[in-house]
Amino acid sequence: MNFKIGQIVVAIDVSKTPLHCGSGMYPCAICVSVEPFVLVSESGDMMWTQHNPDNFVAKGMADLAVIRTAMERYIGSQT
Repeated sequence: MNFKIGQIVVAIDVSKTPLHCGSGMYPCAICVSVEPFVLVSESGDMMWTQHNPDNFVAKGMADLAVIRTAMERYIGSQT
C-alpha cells in the first residue's frame, strides 16, 4: 500500500504487528515518512521504525494539529 504523510494507519492483524510500548498498546499511528516507513503515535510520545508497511492499512487523514505533533517528534529524532 502506498501511504501518505499524515494518514492514520492501523495494523491489519494486531496480534502480529502491535503498536506498543512498555506501558501499553496504541490503536493507531500517524505516518510521518513513507521511505523509510515511520509511524508516530497521535500524542507524539512513541515512534516506530521497524514495521513493514504491508502490515498496515490507512483509515483516513489526521487533523493538522495531530500531524504537526507527530512530525515534530519525527523531525526531533533526526537531530
